[in-house]
Amino acid sequence: MEPHQEGASIGRPPFLTGENYSHWKVRMQYFLKMQSEKVWNAVEFGWSPPKVLDREGRPTNVIKPKLEWDRGDNEASENNARAMYSIFNAISTDEFRRIATCTSAKEAWDILQVTHEGTNAVKVSKLQMLTSRFETIRMEDHENFGEFYAKLMDIVNSSFNLGEPIPNSKVVRKILRSLPERFRAKVTAIEESKDVDSLKVDELVGSLQTFEMTLGSPRKSKGIALNAIKEESLGSEGEGNEKMSMERMSSKKKGKKAMQVTWSDSESCQSSEKESNASEECTNFTAFMASVIDEPLKKEECLSLKQEQVEWKTSKRSLINEIKTLKGEKKSLLDKIAFLEGEHFDMKKMCDELKSENQVFKNELSLRKEESHPSSKRLSD
Repeated sequence: MEPHQEGASIGRPPFLTGENYSHWKVRMQYFLKMQSEKVWNAVEFGWSPPKVLDREGRPTNVIKPKLEWDRGDNEASENNARAMYSIFNAISTDEFRRIATCTSAKEAWDILQVTHEGTNAVKVSKLQMLTSRFETIRMEDHENFGEFYAKLMDIVNSSFNLGEPIPNSKVVRKILRSLPERFRAKVTAIEESKDVDSLKVDELVGSLQTFEMTLGSPRKSKGIALNAIKEESLGSEGEGNEKMSMERMSSKKKGKKAMQVTWSDSESCQSSEKESNASEECTNFTAFMASVIDEPLKKEECLSLKQEQVEWKTSKRSLINEIKTLKGEKKSLLDKIAFLEGEHFDMKKMCDELKSENQVFKNELSLRKEESHPSSKRLSD
């Protein structure tokens, strides 16, 4: 989790770095509400300069001069200004460039939202990906519950920020389905003793964390495991070497006896015990030769495994570099999309302003026609 650059002061707005938007959006919403509900209303519902009213009390397209603003007009403008000032002080310089020309807090808020969350089509795509991640996420055997729960809640919070909250009961059932075998007894006990649909997530989390503490650590350190494997391998190898040396000594001793037996034909025919010893000596010699032949094979196998490991590391490095390149391309494309969306928004805003000015000119033209109509009648008379 990124550090809080803005500190813990409630008088300072949360800071948007560009990568923490979903986190910033929620905190900023409540920061604005803390100032006043009317300040947040300026963001949620928007603000525009008050317009001149016609004789029937309906607003026209003519902006009211500030000297004619009443108390309500001034209060609405102040709330919009407070919201704008808070947003301006809560973003980086790069983010400020996107909204520097905005005159209403809603306009600035919408630009930031579209930039970081995307349009409705992008939101739907993101929600589909989050739904897929929510369905497939599982707690691994080597994980502890806290690590799994943090990943799950990232998905839940992201879905909420995109406008689709996941129900409490669905989160509870997902947790119970995703636990590994060592939690099976606890899951069964919870399902039998409690109503899962009404069970709160924090209550379930506390119960599972307490149960995990009684189980102990789910995994050994990798270093310890590797050392144990090495020691076991070395121990068995040493034991094999010791046995091999014993066989060599035995074969040497028995070889002397066998040579004596071989040189004497009469003694070999007369003594069955010596024949038995000679047979045993041949067997030991064969086993010794087999073990000696196996040693080069084991060395070749180790060299082959080391070569495979080197190739795997090389391919891993190339994949990591490729991923970094793709991430860079993705970031540049997202920046380009955000820039184009900003331009589109500016063009739309300019178009709306031109339409508004055109309407004002039309109204003025119609008023002048009405004013000139009686004078034309007088001239005809």
